Amino acid sequence: MLRALENRIIPLCPDYPVTKTVTGFVADYISTGSNYSHESKRLSPPGFLWRRRFEVFLPFIAKLTVFFPGEGSICTS
Repeated sequence: MLRALENRIIPLCPDYPVTKTVTGFVADYISTGSNYSHESKRLSPPGFLWRRRFEVFLPFIAKLTVFFPGEGSICTS
């Protein structure tokens, strides 16, 4: 599924499974939507699938890890 934003077409987040854990829940999803900013002019390698992992530790902590090409990743919480 796609949506238009500022004259650009970007893929919407796909449905993904959520797994309950002892401390909260975790969800992994794969999409073609790049994590590079439009302004950076960087392109994903052809056919690259972006993996994003959401982790929630109840009651108040959330963590997002994005896996980049070349086995790099960034994590925010």
